[in-house]
Amino acid sequence: MSNYGIDLREKTSFQTSDLFTEKAQEFLREAIHNANDNEVFFVGTPDSTQRIDSVKLYARGNQQAVPALINVAEPGTVIIHNHPSGNLTPSSADLEIASTLGQRGVGAYIINNQVSDCYVIVLPDKTQEPVPIDIAELAKLIEPNELFSQKFPGYEYRQQQVDMLKMVVESLNANHVSLIEAGTGTGKSLAYLIPLVRWSVTNKERCVISTNTINLQEQLIYKDIPALQQILPEKFTACLVKGRQNYICKRKLNMILQSPETHCDEDELEELYRIADWAKTTNEGSLSDLNFVPDSELWEKVCSDSESCQRAQCASFNDCFTTRARRTANAANLLIVNHHLLFADIAIKKETGFSMDTGILPRYKRIVIDEAHHIEDVATSYFGLQISQRGLIRIIRRLYHQKSKKNEKGYWVSLIKKLQKTLPANVIDLIINRITTEYIPGVAALEDSIRNAFVFMNDFIRALPKITDQRETLWRIPADKESLSNWERLVKEPVYNLRHECKTYLKEVKLLIEELTEFANVHNAKLHNELTEITAAASKLERHIVNMEWILLSSQDESPDVRWIETGSHHRLTVHSAPVNVANEIYDSVICRFPTIIMTSATLTIEENFDFLEQRLGLGFMDKERLRKAVITSPFDYKQQVFMGIPTDISDPDSEQFAPVLAEYVAKALQLTSGGTFVLFTSFFLLEQCYNYIKRAKIRDRYMMKQGDEPRHALLERFRQDKRSVLFGTNSFWEGVDVKGNALQCVILTRLPFRVPTDPVIEARVEFIKQNGGNPFMDYIIPLAVVKFRQGFGRLIRTKTDHGAVLIMDKRVLTKSYGKRFLRSLPECDTVCDTAENVLRKLESFFA
Repeated sequence: MSNYGIDLREKTSFQTSDLFTEKAQEFLREAIHNANDNEVFFVGTPDSTQRIDSVKLYARGNQQAVPALINVAEPGTVIIHNHPSGNLTPSSADLEIASTLGQRGVGAYIINNQVSDCYVIVLPDKTQEPVPIDIAELAKLIEPNELFSQKFPGYEYRQQQVDMLKMVVESLNANHVSLIEAGTGTGKSLAYLIPLVRWSVTNKERCVISTNTINLQEQLIYKDIPALQQILPEKFTACLVKGRQNYICKRKLNMILQSPETHCDEDELEELYRIADWAKTTNEGSLSDLNFVPDSELWEKVCSDSESCQRAQCASFNDCFTTRARRTANAANLLIVNHHLLFADIAIKKETGFSMDTGILPRYKRIVIDEAHHIEDVATSYFGLQISQRGLIRIIRRLYHQKSKKNEKGYWVSLIKKLQKTLPANVIDLIINRITTEYIPGVAALEDSIRNAFVFMNDFIRALPKITDQRETLWRIPADKESLSNWERLVKEPVYNLRHECKTYLKEVKLLIEELTEFANVHNAKLHNELTEITAAASKLERHIVNMEWILLSSQDESPDVRWIETGSHHRLTVHSAPVNVANEIYDSVICRFPTIIMTSATLTIEENFDFLEQRLGLGFMDKERLRKAVITSPFDYKQQVFMGIPTDISDPDSEQFAPVLAEYVAKALQLTSGGTFVLFTSFFLLEQCYNYIKRAKIRDRYMMKQGDEPRHALLERFRQDKRSVLFGTNSFWEGVDVKGNALQCVILTRLPFRVPTDPVIEARVEFIKQNGGNPFMDYIIPLAVVKFRQGFGRLIRTKTDHGAVLIMDKRVLTKSYGKRFLRSLPECDTVCDTAENVLRKLESFFA
């Protein structure tokens, strides 16, 4: 019977039915029973009738006590624990915790084991309408001679920052989706951080900031937020949230250390012991806290993952780095995440209808998406699939791998050793015999089937008429694949056989796991760790094989996904799928689910128009009254700070003469600068040609570096330190790179950054646009390139005192009709379009 409309605060006594739905009562009873009637700690979420409907179990204890994980409770939720004795009188500890949480709007209940009686210590706060925040009050903080100018060293007043701050406040107060292009130097980070802090503290509501690059995350968490914590009157916390694979799992590490030779190759042991030593002293347990970069395969063996996580049943649960990080996130006002983690969380929340406290992140309603021009690419990657031979074999070798007769590794081997250590031989001989004669050979058979399937696929690809013998190939799987010669024999049959063998083997594994779990309970054998890892590996293998079968064999009529096969060096082969259009998914999963979404970047528009972004992200589907847009220009004086040169007599980029002419011109330009130059390419092939020519030219006092010689961060640090540096880079150096001052004086853009037309996703989207009556080149290819082009240009000027030159070596910006779209998307500069000789003369004058 519903009690909708009744205020629990008007009642003086409570029936269990007043406080819990039947579903919640059943969940509580079952969880307490499964904990052998010991104390259990829960967090419950009330529904619209004020009754607890959704319950999550967080910890188990003994007959007298249970860990109280108070940071996992949100305002409006209720912490619940049972007293097995049936005496529901709260202890001193119960009252202390309830008092602390009550100040945060969290309720506290005590129940008996049968959930037939309940003692209410504190009722939770009822959900209230959010309190608007004051625009004028916040804007005043960053006005001249006010709080920030008084307390922030080196603070500069910028009207553009005030304008953006006001728009962010309006978006929070009025539940808007806002697109804000904020030019370089606007100070957009503080413009959204200040309102988010005030909103979160005022409304006790967590906010999320999502970025694409680790550079921006680190700027926020290590620079901007600590400064705000010193200046703002509000007390608030912020947390950088990482995926669980970034954290060491103590349980997995300890299990491997018990028998390292069973899980690690000899060349991995030194690193394993270094990780073990670090795990004893680290506070964070995060990969970024480790003082060396471990081998990726070794880290996979010891890092946290959702499939093998034992959660509250784990012996290390209360001391778990991942759990500790989640508790910190639960207590934070601001969560800093990357775009991929944001989409991973939203995908999990979507599965539960956004109605339960599920997902990677705790609950939130307001999102700022910085570097938002990446959203379509990230969503495409996240909602896509990728299966490789190497990945499948890595999974299966977790179960068993034999290098020699005396060198066996894997979870089957460690399970056998555990059985031999804990139980008498006459009890486990039969089980060990089954493992050695059925399950271990089954792994080898599966590995053979995986290799065969990929060998046959590679043979199929190489036999295609348009495929050359080049090392890397991207072949898009057509809708009529069944009609292709040898498809049935070289792809369909091997993949179908692999799927059948995998299904049969994993069915037998599941049966054995069930038997051994029951066996361990009867004999009190501690097999939980090994059984957990075998189950996790089996589950992961099954998911990958099912996805591979879907990509290669299912009909493409039912799904608009694009699918392709990629071949690499050493015959490595990967199968892929990706959605052709993510606009609907973003609209359904993001735009419709969160009251405030602020998307910002220095490059969201094409010629100050948001149409391209709106179309690609599904914003065209939404109510126009809710959508707000603004272009906030940069405070920099580009006319005075930048010289831009475009040689008119350079070869066309598609001609054979372009590479040598470009290399010669770049060499001459570098002689006129004092170093500090980015030379940005759209392909490694052209980069190598140009770099090798210039290296042979031996330009005096220049230190040449190219992408790939060292890790990206190491190259950038070396570049910043040595003012003579010239850095040759491709895709990742066009954006997300911040080099201030004289360290960067010149940026050379060698070609317009068009995406590779044969990329399967680009190709499929071009077809999709054409089928829907659009012009793919003008509506999609050009806008993508313009955004990238603007990012490349934006590397140069990072502060008001920076000066430098941009050279555009692709004369199509002048000779093609679409070229004007590129130039009109840049700020007004001192520009020279002339012969190469005259451009170089002006460049020399500029630097003189």
